[in-house]
This record gives sequence, structure tokens and C-alpha cells, in this order.
Amino acid sequence: MPGCSGYEVADHAARVAPHAAVILSSGYVDDMARKNQRDDLPILWKPVPGQDLVRAVATAIAARRPTESATSGGAVTSDLVLVIEDDAAVRRGLVRILTTAGYTTTTASMVAEARQVLEVGPEPQLVLCDLSLPDGSGAEVVDFIQRTRPALCSRVLILSGATDEAVERLVESGAARRLLTKPIESNVLLEVLAGIRQTSRPPLPVVPNRSRAPSASPVSNPSSGPAPRKERVLVVDDDESLAAATTRILGNAGFDVVVAGTLAAARKALDAGDLDALVADVRLPDGDGFELIRDLRGENSELPVVMITGAPSIESATLAVRSRVHEYLSKPFSPEELVHVVRVAVNAGRVARLRTKLLAARFGGDEFVGDVATTEKRFAVALPKIRMAFQPIVRSGDGSVYGYEALLRCDEPSLSSPLRLLAAAEVLGRVNDVGRAVRASVAATVLAHPDRLEAIRQPSSSGARADLRGELTDPLVPLARRVVLEVTERAALESGPKLDDDLARIRHLGYRLAVDDLGEGYAGLSSLVNLRPDIAKIDMSLVRDIHRAPLKRDIVAALVDLARRSGIIVVAEGIETVDERDTLVDLGCELLQGYLFAKPGPPFPVPRGVHDFRRELETT
Repeated sequence: MPGCSGYEVADHAARVAPHAAVILSSGYVDDMARKNQRDDLPILWKPVPGQDLVRAVATAIAARRPTESATSGGAVTSDLVLVIEDDAAVRRGLVRILTTAGYTTTTASMVAEARQVLEVGPEPQLVLCDLSLPDGSGAEVVDFIQRTRPALCSRVLILSGATDEAVERLVESGAARRLLTKPIESNVLLEVLAGIRQTSRPPLPVVPNRSRAPSASPVSNPSSGPAPRKERVLVVDDDESLAAATTRILGNAGFDVVVAGTLAAARKALDAGDLDALVADVRLPDGDGFELIRDLRGENSELPVVMITGAPSIESATLAVRSRVHEYLSKPFSPEELVHVVRVAVNAGRVARLRTKLLAARFGGDEFVGDVATTEKRFAVALPKIRMAFQPIVRSGDGSVYGYEALLRCDEPSLSSPLRLLAAAEVLGRVNDVGRAVRASVAATVLAHPDRLEAIRQPSSSGARADLRGELTDPLVPLARRVVLEVTERAALESGPKLDDDLARIRHLGYRLAVDDLGEGYAGLSSLVNLRPDIAKIDMSLVRDIHRAPLKRDIVAALVDLARRSGIIVVAEGIETVDERDTLVDLGCELLQGYLFAKPGPPFPVPRGVHDFRRELETT
């Protein structure tokens, strides 16, 4: 630094603030010699990755922070509150309330940062966790706490801007203490803290008194609860020496390892369930390791797969990319690489299972979870009874038909509702089967009507993952240039490099992409930015009675302008009245859809009043 050295600052801090932790940073190799002379001061070498900075700071604070363990035998810092909130203003407000009341706070703004703090820092007495975070969901943090610090679950408070069933289930399941709805008033927050102080040990005082003697009442030790379950990995390799080495490496890293040498043995292990990851050799005595991926159903539907091979090839690598393979490793690989890949895969699988549960809960999947056997029977009957209904999408300029949206229907009475069918599919891990049935039905319909040249829009209710893989054997591929695929909420949740590759591949095949619910909060706008669709549908909630709502008109006008500047075609759905139609036409919506024109029906309904619509436009 100009005028002094960081070591001088550290020495001064040691004299005037002996309890302060000091971490040095440097981008100069010459400082390495001085580092060797000062083992008491850690150095972070620039550029410093964010996770390394969080870990170093949390470790330094943990080493300096006095805890209650000396007096109570526990490891909980009695006045420490972890605030996990990405909104800087809200985070500062919570910290101000807590510090004013005498608490010590530590903060995190993302899932990854929170996990780092929980892994290396002292255990907090209380966790305030926002449900919506930039790199995931607060539910992921709750899941991590359940696995690593179960005693802390009773002291986790969920923060949310809205109450929904998924949030309430987190609280009801015991994964979190209760829900606090934003905006949070200071008196409400402090009342909650007081309640926890009365029911939790060690106590969390509202105004800590450092001079007071420690309480003689018994305290609970968070480590006295049940030990966290080890992550269970199935290793499938016919080479006994390599299987033994893999078992030893993963076992030393804390995993519980199950070994199978054949496909048959692996299938038995999969049927037994309770697995967190699958590590499989490509070549096995009785088949191909990729065959196991097709067996991943039910509770194994989200099981992450790591494929290993001693004979890597372009064909097997391509198959790994097109299959649901998390990682493709070539032998030999280092123990560190194997442990890292498996750990990342396990974490990815945990997040995927949580997302599936949240989506199933949103669709009302509790009924199907309670009796999986009956659900499987109903689903098996329903799958061949899937059919499609078609609803026209008309051009606002002249009322002509632009295309048809294919909507999922099922003739099995117990699963006749698309939402119920999808809930059952989510619970059983059969979403891809629904997607295949939908695409086969759409392809058969289009081929049966060669005279129809309109675009076909495939709905979100068919499942995204199989759509996005873009297999050349898919029946829709020959018709790709006439098909618009709607990217589902599930796919948007899985955004990242893998999704980017999938989108590029299906665009190369000729498909166009659409997103739904534009204008329905941040998620809809986020998908517009991240997925770069060709078509976007304005949410029905904005369409309803838009002629009576100036604010809705302003929002739709802004969305239409944004889409037009980005080259995106806008569809307004759910139009039921002439007034709604006329308002949306005036606002510049290019495509219109709704009961005003035609209800969904067999292929292909003729929109009502097309000629009248044209005359009205000509007269205006």
C-alpha cells in the first residue's frame, strides 16, 4: 500500500485491537519470502475466488470469536445470527435491528456463500434465510442444514415476500421454524427471537450481559442429535481392483459406497433405492453402462450419473452429452478429481430432487406421494390415453391463423386434468414419458394433415428435458421448422451452460422457442433474458379486463416494446371479450389467442368471426 506495508497495519491492529482477525492479500510473488517469515498471518493470492475469500474470513472470525463452548460444552455461538438475504437494503435493515438488540451478525447473499459460512464458521444460534436467492432457492440452504446440522433446523426462519404452499410445507415439515413475510417489522422479528430464546438452549438473550455468570440450567449440544446420513454412491465397475480403489477413495471422503460388477447387480441396487449418485463404467460384462440411465425412474429419476471409461471415444462422449450424464471421466483420473466430481454430482442431484418436489407440490402431488403403487397403475393406464387439443393463434393484423397451440388432454378419468397427470409424472419420475407421448401425438396429427402449413406450438405441459435433448430419433425432428417448443418452468430453473448447449442444439435442428407467462413477476422477465425466445406469451392475468386497467395497459405496452426491440413476437393469450381484443391490438400485440376466437378442440378448429374481425379492422 502507498506509504506502508500491510504487515505494519497488521502489527498495529494487534496492539490496538487484539481480538481483530487480519488477512493479507497480495498479487506479488516477492511477498512469498516475507510470508515464510510470518506464519501467523494468512495471505490470499490475487485474484481471489469468492468462495476462498468467504472461507478465509469465516475461518479467521471463527478462530477469534469467543464461543459458549468453554462454559456450556456446546459449539453454538450464543448471540450469533446468520442473515441470508440477497437484497442489500433488506439485509442492512435486518442487521441493524439485530445489532441494535445486542446480537452479533454474519451475512450471506447467495446459497453458495451461505453454505461456506455454515461449513467453516461457528454454528449460529439462529438463521434468517430468504427463500429467493440469485444462485438458487433458500430451500437448498434448509436442505443443507438438515443434512449437516439437524439441531439447527428448529432455529431457521424463512423470509419470503409471499406465502405459498411450498413455503408452508417447509415449515410444516420441521425443516424450518416458521415463516416471516416481508416487509418484516422489528417488533415482530424480536418477538420471534424471544420465543426461540425461551424454547432453545443455549439461550439467545435479547440484550446480552457479558458480565453475568453462565446459566446453570442444562443446555443442548447440537452435536448430540442423530448423525447426518452419509451420501450413498453406487459404483458399477467389473474391474475388481479399480472398484476397490474407487470404494476406498470415496469412503475416505465420507461417502457410503455400494459396488456392483454387472448391469444385473446394478439394477438390483437401484431397485433398493436410497442412493445419491451413480458412478458407472461404460463397458460392462452384460451390457452398456448407458443402459442404466434408462432404468432411472421413480425415486431414482433425478439420480446424478457419472460415466467412467478407459477407452474414451467421440461416440461415447456424444452419447454422454445427449443422455442425462452429469460428468464423463476418462481413466486414469486422480482421487481428488473423482471426489470433486462425485461431490458436485451429489449436490446437483439433491437440488434436482428438491425442484421436483416443489413442482409436484405446486401441481398437487401430495395425493400421489401417499400411495405410489396406485399412482403407478393409474399412470400406466393414462399414458396411452394422452391426446392433444388444438387452439388457434390468430394474427392481429387480419385475423388469419398463424398457428395452433397443442394442449395436453387425457381420457383416463382419474388423471384427466393435465395438472394431475403432470403431478403424477413428477412423483414417479415419468415426465419424459409424458413428453414423448405428447410429441408422438403432435407429429402424427401434423403428418395426417399434410395440407395444413400453420406453425404448431408444443405446450409446456409436456416436460422440457426430453424436448431440449433434441434426439434425431424424435418424431418431431422432421417437422422441426413448423414447431415452436415452449421452454418450461423446469428448464428455466436449470439455466446454465448445459441449458445453453441444449438450446443451441434444438435451434440448429430448426425448432423455434417460446416462453410463457411474460409479465408474471421476475421469473417471466428472467426467462426472457436468459432463454432469448422467438415468441413470448403475455400472462393471462394481464389480459383479463385490460381495457379497464390503465396500469395493465402500461405494463403490456412496455413488454411489447421490449419484445419488439429484441425481435421477439408477442402472443396475448386468454382473450375472452372484444374489448380485450381491441385494446391489445391497439397496444401492438401481433398474435392473439383465447376463447373469443375458438376453444381448444380436435385438429384444427376454425376461429369464429375471422371475417367479422377483418371487417372491424378495416372500418377502424
